[in-house]
Amino acid sequence: MKRIADLTIAILFASLVASCAQATSGPIEGKINPGDEIDGMVFTTVDEIDWEISLTFRCDFDSVDESDTSPTIPCFAAPGDRVFFGNCNGILYDTPQEAEKLWQDFKLDITFDEQAVNLPLFGYLDIEDEGYFEKKYLRLWNLVVENISPGIHNIQCKEELTTGETDIRTYVFTVSDQPESLPMLSSEAPHGINAYRSTQAKLDYLLYLPGDYGVDPEVKWPLLIYLHGMDRVNKSVNVLHNAYPLSALIDKDDFPFILVAPQGTGEYEFWAQDEMVGSVMALVDEIQSTLVVDGDRIYLTGESAGGNGTWEIGVRHPERFATLVPMMGYYGWPFTVPENICDIKDIPVWAFHGDADDVVPLEAEQSIVDALKACGGEVQFTVFPDVGHELEAQRVYAPELYSWLLEQRLGMPTTATATAVMPTATPTEETPIAAPTYAFMQVTSAEEVIGTWFVGMYYIRFDEAGTFRQAHALETLDSQPYAISSYDFDGTKMVTQEISVSGVPSCGNQTGSYELRLLENGNLQILVIEDRCTGRALDTAGEYRPVR
Repeated sequence: MKRIADLTIAILFASLVASCAQATSGPIEGKINPGDEIDGMVFTTVDEIDWEISLTFRCDFDSVDESDTSPTIPCFAAPGDRVFFGNCNGILYDTPQEAEKLWQDFKLDITFDEQAVNLPLFGYLDIEDEGYFEKKYLRLWNLVVENISPGIHNIQCKEELTTGETDIRTYVFTVSDQPESLPMLSSEAPHGINAYRSTQAKLDYLLYLPGDYGVDPEVKWPLLIYLHGMDRVNKSVNVLHNAYPLSALIDKDDFPFILVAPQGTGEYEFWAQDEMVGSVMALVDEIQSTLVVDGDRIYLTGESAGGNGTWEIGVRHPERFATLVPMMGYYGWPFTVPENICDIKDIPVWAFHGDADDVVPLEAEQSIVDALKACGGEVQFTVFPDVGHELEAQRVYAPELYSWLLEQRLGMPTTATATAVMPTATPTEETPIAAPTYAFMQVTSAEEVIGTWFVGMYYIRFDEAGTFRQAHALETLDSQPYAISSYDFDGTKMVTQEISVSGVPSCGNQTGSYELRLLENGNLQILVIEDRCTGRALDTAGEYRPVR
């Protein structure tokens, strides 16, 4: 399933090279030919590509199981829309000679509502890849349906593989100008993630409420507003369930924020449009008037187009936000710096970007950061080396960021607030850890013999007495988030047990004796007494410091 999504998303990183119509045959009765009209829908081709009408933006690939060999992919459009569906599949190549061989062997049949499409008459498009794939070019069929009619439409792509197997994927379009039936928000909203419609803001949104929300009616909660990227614009609000950090909260009730994710509509720079800016601010007003929100702790964040929205909305309403957190953000097109950038010099900003981003170049956000620093602004800028526009949200929306957010506020602090549970005492080498139930820790060093998998962000659990009990890896240098299993300790010594480790280049399952040492500087230090995976006694594995 990943290849399907990659081929469609690749369009974001590609530019058109040529459009070739190869009329190897004439119109075929019973098949859809260029210019045919069916129930008011017209089938045609394009000279210039607008990828915002393609399957890349119309369909929800995140909701599909990657292991599904015959996936059904939900897609959305409004009556009268144009849909480019030639990127349901294609070939990748480096040279014209390679393309001709691969294209000749590429056996693909496409149907629209069970009626076959006469592909050769529509021709194909050659697209230059700009770094997303290892190949230089991508070739797709040039297929467009105009004025798509209301109802359900099925586009099926069936490829006969050289192995003799058949790859089938079905894109199911729901075409309606009638919005989904969603409730309006009330003060009795349930915990967890739920979808709502705001008539005041004129948009749909997902709302997360923590499990402890409302337990103490005097507690005011921080509000985190998340703006999604271009890949989820103009779709059902339910596609946001698959957007991180929302996807990480589906079964969690202890996230210390109210989180709101509005569904954007429009075209390029949609969050920057006056109507969308007004809608977002109206939604913030509605959430504040309905729920128990700490008005001094409202945080705005977003990725890619959402990062653009973070800068755009932030500079227009600096009086409302305690922090701005743009990820792969930018301002304007062509990329520029807001004229009123100094209006947010008193708002803490933490921006994130990859230095190999060729969609939103690093310079686009670097120039904003530099201008803000020149104003005396408080801004952090984290740049990920050798990372492009595929920067994973998990690397940004991590415990260290959440801890930092909860320290930021506008105006005077309120008398009763929901706070992150962080360690408050400074332990010594001989004393127990006087800490609350949960804390975030950072591993800052590791012995070479252990490898870098000890270095990263960990989630540390304490019991009620403050004794260190468990560590769970959120992100390490050699593995993906959540790749390392939990570690259970008894007091200051780790119980000898088997530890399952995935994504680690050394040993898949490690069993050994570990000692937890409490340092005078307040850090934790793990020492490996015996690693039964390697049969050796090792030295210090890592030092942990509280992230405050």
